[in-house]
Amino acid sequence: MPHPLDTVTSPMPSAPSSTLLLVDDDRLARFSTAVALRSRGFVVDECDGGAAALTRLEAHQPDVMLVDAMMPGIDGFELTQRIRAMPFCADLPILMLTALDDDETIARAFDAGATDFLTKSLRWSLLEARLRFLLRGSAARREAIAGQAKLLRAQRIARLGSFAWDLRMRRFVESHGCASVVGVDDPIERVPFPELLAMIHADERNLIVSRAADSIRRGLPLKLEFRIRPVAGPVRVLRVVGEVERGDDGEPSLVHGVIQDVTERRMAEEKIRQLANYDALTGLPNRRAFLARCERVIAAAGDMRQIATLTIDVDRFKHVNDTLGHAAGDDLLTEVSRRLRAVLRDCGEMLQPPDATPGAGLDVNGESASEAEWPMLARLGADEFAMLLPRLGSEPVACRVAQRVVDALREPMQLAGEQVYPTVSIGLAIHPRDGSDVSALLAHADVALQAVKARGGASFGDSASGLAPSGRARLDLERGLARAIARNELALHWQPQFAQPHGEILGAEGLIRWHRDGRVVQPGEFLPLAEQTGLIVPIGEWAVQEACRQFHAWRDAGCAPATVSVNIASQHFEHASLVEATREAMQRHGLPVGALELEITETGVMRDIARALPTLEALRAAGVRLAIDDFGTGYSSLAYLTQLPIQVLKIDRSFVKDLGRSRSSEAVVATVMALARALRLRVVAEGVETDEQLVRLRGLGCDAVQGFLFARPMPADEWPGFVTQHRIS
Repeated sequence: MPHPLDTVTSPMPSAPSSTLLLVDDDRLARFSTAVALRSRGFVVDECDGGAAALTRLEAHQPDVMLVDAMMPGIDGFELTQRIRAMPFCADLPILMLTALDDDETIARAFDAGATDFLTKSLRWSLLEARLRFLLRGSAARREAIAGQAKLLRAQRIARLGSFAWDLRMRRFVESHGCASVVGVDDPIERVPFPELLAMIHADERNLIVSRAADSIRRGLPLKLEFRIRPVAGPVRVLRVVGEVERGDDGEPSLVHGVIQDVTERRMAEEKIRQLANYDALTGLPNRRAFLARCERVIAAAGDMRQIATLTIDVDRFKHVNDTLGHAAGDDLLTEVSRRLRAVLRDCGEMLQPPDATPGAGLDVNGESASEAEWPMLARLGADEFAMLLPRLGSEPVACRVAQRVVDALREPMQLAGEQVYPTVSIGLAIHPRDGSDVSALLAHADVALQAVKARGGASFGDSASGLAPSGRARLDLERGLARAIARNELALHWQPQFAQPHGEILGAEGLIRWHRDGRVVQPGEFLPLAEQTGLIVPIGEWAVQEACRQFHAWRDAGCAPATVSVNIASQHFEHASLVEATREAMQRHGLPVGALELEITETGVMRDIARALPTLEALRAAGVRLAIDDFGTGYSSLAYLTQLPIQVLKIDRSFVKDLGRSRSSEAVVATVMALARALRLRVVAEGVETDEQLVRLRGLGCDAVQGFLFARPMPADEWPGFVTQHRIS
């Protein structure tokens, strides 16, 4: 048989190096064990007794210890006990070796703190396996401890804690990190539950308990958010999420969950909500918040309850800004908002709903159902404020509130060291009398406001009693115009342009007509309104599209003029859509270059030539002809006129009508003709109505004419017949 020591030198598989402290007073046994373990990849350090081992441990801690149980002096049992008492050695793996294998010795080893126990033998593979097992267990424990530490640190950073709540014992049985989140010194399982419950904000306590009980009873996930007031420190907002675990009897027995401090997140969300819904200067709700509240109130009221809106405008606000400065203007608006708030407080007995109970459950907007029906004050923009009165006993109540506002704002105030006497004008509208939506109410109130301002301001007007017939008609006209395109009520009537001196048809100008309810609305009635409301932009784009479509139809019928032209308002140059909409219309209907002509007023172009010029150049590059309409009535300079990529000047009818009667008019026309020839532009004279005017224009060398002398504007379906008749004649 081979000697036992021969086996320790046999080749073994390599393994990760681990440091091992071997403690044994038997020199030969220690030597053979050390040789065997070194050959198996261990880094072995040796001590001949317990005292030496304790000294060695103070300088260096190994990965694992192998300790002989029976040694003189400090034996393995005492050594193990003393190691366990040392700092940082509580989890050190210790394998105790002994020649004894009785139960008492084994129990004594484990009582002393040994991790494992092994009877001495020459079975080195078994010894290695036990040591490797201890090392893996130690590594796993260290990883678990490190992971737990990371988790606790992450929970602390996130202000998050976890818990287990025993439903049967009605107490917390486990928690990690919850104490700091809740704001108590002891773990929450040690704090009496009534004390924890008392920390929840009184307005929310019953609701939270009820929701929690309902979720648990139904076995649904727990999702709660509420305010608490710690013993020390400010109010916090906590979020609790949990899942219900059922016992063997199928009944809910345990809730596992997490609790998080979301105060900072809620504060950030509230700040965002403030910025989105409140005016920074006055702190009042802004237009967005006001419209949202109005919509909710009107939807809840239906046609069963009267609701009033007051549009309030500060008179002569621009004068204060211009004379005393913007800081004084801000002070004025702040003081106005303060006085308006005071009026609403003083009128509370007339306006506050009788069933208002603040805090009885909030909706997504942070309001209770009853709070949404309270009077509301908002700043709509600049010097414009608005009031919403959701509950009116009668219409005169709103008038009394409006009068109180007027009276309160008449009191003088100090601004920039000056005494100022502010006043306000108010427009009043009532739901459902004046409309069933927010837009209608505000539109009525605004028209009433303008009527008040026209009378000098410092008063209020009701949209029913104080609105002039013209104001109500204007409002009705505005509504109809907004729907005119969709209802196919607009049309282009065409007036031909004739070349001089032979009278060939050169082009056709499309003039917008509005056919509404069986009558034709005159352009002078609706075009200024379209410009004021911004509707002129979609109407202009419609006109371009319709002109291109009509040219295509006439070309197919063999009666198309050389050009079709439409007017474009100056506001359209402020919209990037003009060029693209024109280019798209030309491509869709296959118009050749130069077939479409856009007419722009002289005043409109010159008002902001730097802004208009790029748009004009882009239109010219797209193949559009450009004409200056009403030329001679504006204030263009020759220097600016030379910069414009135009091809046509249209002389205003005011000069044409006086030809033969006014030398100054004839001089203006002659000057325009000379200017046009110098700039190589074509001239079209508008409003030609008499033979004398035509003779004078021919004498001055005018290129083209249009007017009632030749043809009135006609519907598109009359054009082919007119062209045929003109050719025959």
